[in-house]
Amino acid sequence: MVLDTKDVLIDVARTLFATKGYANTSMNDIANAANKGRRTLYTYFKNKDEVFYAVIRAETLALRDYLKQLLTNPAKSPMERLTDYIYVRLDAVRDIVIRNGGLTAEFFQNQNLVERVRRRLDFSERNYLRLLLEEGKATGTMDVPDPAFAALVLQSALKGMELPYIRGEFALEIAKKKNLLLDFLRKGFESK
Repeated sequence: MVLDTKDVLIDVARTLFATKGYANTSMNDIANAANKGRRTLYTYFKNKDEVFYAVIRAETLALRDYLKQLLTNPAKSPMERLTDYIYVRLDAVRDIVIRNGGLTAEFFQNQNLVERVRRRLDFSERNYLRLLLEEGKATGTMDVPDPAFAALVLQSALKGMELPYIRGEFALEIAKKKNLLLDFLRKGFESK
């Protein structure tokens, strides 16, 4: 796949921000690493903050698309899709953090920016979860009186687990913990 110039600049910036840090990366560094002129870089981005925003946005869009595939796969039942989602989601978020220099990277220190960009991801993810739970309710495979609220609670619980999971606080028992969470959800959502 051939990347267009803007995507190349975003990819190069992601690598530089992860390795050198945001403060130690200049627009000139990004242009040089991408083998582009500064004029080309400034054609796409007004400043380094815009590049940083584009990097975070690209990561969240990729995650959104991946989670959407899991949650909308017509070949699987709603409960199977929910199971896949739970097993994959925490790993996907952890992989983004690792790819971008870890939790100590400046990439994740600007919480306001990360949360602003992530709002779109959260909204999309919650919507796909709601649709999945509504489908499970409609087919009689799930007992979910309020799919919108259940989607919010499920998403919030998983977001709350992200940081401890990324830090490895339950890494040795993660399969067991995921199974406990899955059992909890199954018992809560499955039709009796």
